[in-house]
Amino acid sequence: MSTALATPRREIAARNKLVELAPIVEPSPPQVPRTTRMKRGKRRYIGLTLSFILCVLIPIAATVWYLSERAADQYASSAAFAIRTEEASLGLDLLSGFAAMSGSSSSDIDILDRFLISQDLVTKIQSKLNLRKVWSKPRNADPVFSFDPDGTIEDLTTFWQRMVRVDYDSSSGLIEVEAKAFSEVEARQITQAILAESTHLMNHLSDGAHQSIIKSATEEYERAKSRLRDVRLAVSALRAKTGMMDPEAGLSGDHGVVQSLQESLANELVKLDLLRSNLGESGQQARNANDIRIEQNEIKIDVLRSRIAQERQKFDANDGAGYSEIIAKFEELLVEQRFAEEAYVATTAALDAARAEARRSSRYLAVFVQPTEAERALYPRRVLISVLVGMFTLLLWGLLALVYYSVRDRRPV
Repeated sequence: MSTALATPRREIAARNKLVELAPIVEPSPPQVPRTTRMKRGKRRYIGLTLSFILCVLIPIAATVWYLSERAADQYASSAAFAIRTEEASLGLDLLSGFAAMSGSSSSDIDILDRFLISQDLVTKIQSKLNLRKVWSKPRNADPVFSFDPDGTIEDLTTFWQRMVRVDYDSSSGLIEVEAKAFSEVEARQITQAILAESTHLMNHLSDGAHQSIIKSATEEYERAKSRLRDVRLAVSALRAKTGMMDPEAGLSGDHGVVQSLQESLANELVKLDLLRSNLGESGQQARNANDIRIEQNEIKIDVLRSRIAQERQKFDANDGAGYSEIIAKFEELLVEQRFAEEAYVATTAALDAARAEARRSSRYLAVFVQPTEAERALYPRRVLISVLVGMFTLLLWGLLALVYYSVRDRRPV
């Protein structure tokens, strides 16, 4: 009986072992019929064809038609210029008057470059040429490439940046401007107006630099001039008050007069002593004659003494002012006048140097390509625009088709 029970157990174990060793077979996906696959491929081909026509061919055809039938011809006028600084030549021949050209600072070029695309320039040229009218002439036939006459100044500035191209070469400092319009004459007028406003800007900047250079020198010159004028007026007033052109010379002259009077007084005193000593030795007749001469001599001595006293009085007072005070005041004014004259000469030289420096650093616009007048229209670039539109639409269509069918193929049937 034990043998009978062991046999079924062995069979069960063998079957379990076979089940474990047998590979797991997944169910195969349902087979899609061939006709269904053909229908799907046909629908995909038709969808791609229709989408290609809609997304690529139609936009290209519309672009080519618009550019050839509706887009107005645009004429271009160009000019090229640079900013230069005129510096006076410092060679041996100072009378030659030649000037040397030197490059301007990069800041001037940067200022002009920003000015050429600014609303300020657009406003100024709008007031001269009426850009709204110039750029909106073909508005009815060509709304894409023309300007809306009802647009704001901001819209006009944006359109200006489409119609005016500014190329700035920072290495050489050269600027090239190209302006477009719907007639060759108007394009040239816009370029000429740009040059005129650029020249006006450079003149304004140059005048501002001149004023900043000359202003301080002029102020110093005016102060020195006013100081010298005041000192000279004070000297003239002192001379008019004292009645002397030079108090020192007058003082020397007065000393000479007193000295001469004193010498005369001494001589007369000696004569008087001689007459008195001879009075006792002379006879009666000689004594009478000596008395007369003594009397005359005494009168003369009194006159001399009186005159000397008057002259000495000038040293003590002259119209209420002492002679020493007058001389001190006069010397003070003369010293101040000398310093004022030296300061005036120095400031005059500084002002002349500042003016020369201002002339030497004068900036101006050097135009080496005058505004041109086109003979044929160069814009819009019809072939280039058509090619770019075709490339863009083809790339966009291919990308959208790839994404669409990639997502669709991942969906279950």
